[in-house]
Amino acid sequence: MNGLLALIGLVGLLLFAIGRWIISAHAREISIWWCWSIRFVPLADVMFLARYWELGKSGALTSLIGLALLLPMTGKALWDKKHPKVDPCVALFSKLSGDQKNGMFLEISQAHDARVHLAEKKIQRLNERMAPWYATMQAQRPALKSDEEVAAFNEEAAAYSTLLAVAKEEAATLADLKAKTYANWTQITLEDANPFLEQMIHSADRD
Repeated sequence: MNGLLALIGLVGLLLFAIGRWIISAHAREISIWWCWSIRFVPLADVMFLARYWELGKSGALTSLIGLALLLPMTGKALWDKKHPKVDPCVALFSKLSGDQKNGMFLEISQAHDARVHLAEKKIQRLNERMAPWYATMQAQRPALKSDEEVAAFNEEAAAYSTLLAVAKEEAATLADLKAKTYANWTQITLEDANPFLEQMIHSADRD
């Protein structure tokens, strides 16, 4: 619907511009001053049409048709502005009872704790892998002699740096997770609740 109205509005805008151009072109035949007045002086086009209607009526009618085609899109825009759409998740969340919100809070809190535990485990495994690896590389460094050994060491160092970057990203993720705490359902944001609300809406639609 919006695409169709936009297309109709585009055609209307084009016709309106063509109509104005036709009027200006006919005004130029009378006088260059009429042409400039129509472009820049308010209501000059009305005065021109009142005096030279037969000459300018084709452009006026074309402009009026263009304006008529613009009306549906303009009307819809005004309607949408006065009647903004309500997010179904927001509406549903406001209607939930205290027990339903508490139940949602428990699920969200448990899921959050599980994500924190998983992130901690991942960091632990990375540290267990990286600490001995770093110690081994440090021990190998003084013994490097040939160009081949140095090249191999540099490749290993690059791999270590890649894994170190991953570890830093995981550590930042863990810090963000730990910074967010849930004491009761009032701390639940719409972003937290959206997956549960969408599931409730889909279940209601299927029923």
